[in-house]
Amino acid sequence: MRQQVFRTCLAVVLVLAWAALAVAGDADVAVVREQVRRAILEEEGTTAAKDVEWMVRNLSAMGRWPDVDYQDVSAARWKPRAHMERLLAMAGAWAAPAGPFKGSPAVLDACRRALDFWLAKDFQSKNWWYNELSIPRRMGSVLLLLESQLDAEQRRKGLGIVGRGWAGLKHEAWEANLNQVDRASVRILQGCLEHNPHMLAEAFASVTFTLGQDPAEARKSGGIQPDLSFQMHGPQLYTGGYGLIYPATILEIARFARGTQWALTSAQLEHLTGYMLDHQRWVVRGPWLDPATLGRNISRPDADNAGLLDRALELLAGFNPPRLAEAAAFREEIKAPGRGGPAGNRYFWNSEYMVHRRPGVLATVRMVSTRTRGTESGNGENLKGEHLSQGSFFLLRRGDDYAGLFPAWDWRMVPGVTALQAPPPFAQYTWGRGSEGESDFAGGVSDGEHGAAAMDFRYKGLTARKSWMFFDDLAVLLGAGIGHAGGPVYSTMDQRRLTGPAASGAGPGGQPLPKDLTMAAPARWIWNGGVGWLSLEEAPLQVQAAVQEGDWQDINTSLESRRVREPVLSIWKDHGVSPRDHTYAVLVGLAHDEAAFRSLTGAPPVQVLANTPALQAASHPKKGLTAAVFYQPGSLTVRQGLTVTVEQPCLVLLREDAQTLAVSVANPRSAAMTASLRCSMPLTGEGATPDADGVRLEIPLPAAEQAGRTRTVVYRK
Repeated sequence: MRQQVFRTCLAVVLVLAWAALAVAGDADVAVVREQVRRAILEEEGTTAAKDVEWMVRNLSAMGRWPDVDYQDVSAARWKPRAHMERLLAMAGAWAAPAGPFKGSPAVLDACRRALDFWLAKDFQSKNWWYNELSIPRRMGSVLLLLESQLDAEQRRKGLGIVGRGWAGLKHEAWEANLNQVDRASVRILQGCLEHNPHMLAEAFASVTFTLGQDPAEARKSGGIQPDLSFQMHGPQLYTGGYGLIYPATILEIARFARGTQWALTSAQLEHLTGYMLDHQRWVVRGPWLDPATLGRNISRPDADNAGLLDRALELLAGFNPPRLAEAAAFREEIKAPGRGGPAGNRYFWNSEYMVHRRPGVLATVRMVSTRTRGTESGNGENLKGEHLSQGSFFLLRRGDDYAGLFPAWDWRMVPGVTALQAPPPFAQYTWGRGSEGESDFAGGVSDGEHGAAAMDFRYKGLTARKSWMFFDDLAVLLGAGIGHAGGPVYSTMDQRRLTGPAASGAGPGGQPLPKDLTMAAPARWIWNGGVGWLSLEEAPLQVQAAVQEGDWQDINTSLESRRVREPVLSIWKDHGVSPRDHTYAVLVGLAHDEAAFRSLTGAPPVQVLANTPALQAASHPKKGLTAAVFYQPGSLTVRQGLTVTVEQPCLVLLREDAQTLAVSVANPRSAAMTASLRCSMPLTGEGATPDADGVRLEIPLPAAEQAGRTRTVVYRK
């Protein structure tokens, strides 16, 4: 059904695009051809002279390079691709108008030999992506640069390879976004080579279609979601993977159409700009991405580098978007973590992902439910990521707090996650699957400045009700109902790079934490690198500071062996073997120097009001903030004179001052609902009806694709 709906929608778009071709064809094709050719030369016409000379010198008479393994058919890092990369670099050097090899007979001869060799062998990978996207795109670029020098047979065979890009389009939901855009880029090359306006029309229409999908369709086919998060391969958060390259890919293609009938509309540009500034900007700290957004790319070196966004923002500026100043600020923020950025709290309900930002920190929570999926494996990647999305809690202070650590991680101790400490191997989930939640209760509530996220986590016999509550520069982590019948269970608070001095203690006093604490030790509080952790229960936390090591190949079989040794700080709550109804309660200082955090350990400014399987709640009395997670109907006494009762499971955030009470409510089951609450104090405002117990509040919550979004109502006392 999803495939049929997608095919129908795209067919309508293409028919309208073809109808618009009444006159303009040839002139627009010429504009696109010139802009595509110029873009190829910008990238491929700048190869260093010594590298081009090496390629020409080492190419054999039959047109092959001796260092390329042409027998390889690997699905990832396919080795024969190097041949096409070199061929394109030589073609760019020959065609570059101001380059040292412009019109060089020797370079042209090498190009012809290398092209003929590939056309004769037509090498194939086990991965369709190389066969239908990567190689056809490079082949199309080579043909366009060498167009005047091709004979009929080279052109015929080359166009046959280029044509595979669009011929392979299945119009399936899983391929409806980035893969579709990649196919369109190949179709544009084909249209330029064949001087075909109809090909260009359908290619540009399929690209812009991804920027104007109906919200319901976006939920099915992926891409930019109604909440502006990015999903791919089903309902998986992929902002730092496919979603990282999506804007630059769209804008690279869109610039080919500038000045033609296929140019981006203002609405499409606004939608893409919103994704970049209102979602991507929130998940980046300096040049580093939140690891929770990377998908299976987490098993690739430097995958958390946000540098690709710089190119996207550069391209965006060329379109003069309405939020140009914000885009320029974002570009500066990527260069260094201390250059500002947004501050506040946002919950992306379609992807069950919360972001909390303050000037000195980025904190995120990623959950999973029956509506979403955890992180997939595929192509031999992400071999240990079973628990990545099961309540991860990442804290980026410097930005590189986790960068490069992943081979050395203990993958049973993903930050934030409660997991069985079973020995490997880890479960692996193929394309579009990811670890699936077994409960529909996962959600967040946010007033834009503060917020809370919670999930009823169930997985392979393990149960845990978990919540994360954010009050300015503090977070309260609560766990209740933690149980498993068959093994040891940990709730990990963090597993991060150990940086600089560290300290821990059983009370307000403390001692330096040695970097060679290879055996776990108990501690009530721990501090390192501007972040502090304090147990709010009598039971201590466990802490370990040690050099850990591992190999990239252990988490990604497509990589060559490369060992990593890093100092790692691990903090967790040990629930023992076969725990039943265990809990944890931890205060995290998100951005505190050691002295400031030590001052909190004697008299924490937050109070845990409840931590049971029915209700989790905490407050920050000085700020007038209270967050509550009702897993079932119930009541919470916030303070003397203020009790809140709810009639349905929901998440509630209260913000109180002398004159008002702001009530923020969300449905963690992401369904339409009118939240019914009672408050023990008199209030006036929308949906407020006085009754014998104080006031009854009726707050309609968003529905359809907006279901799960917070509704905030401010009442007067």
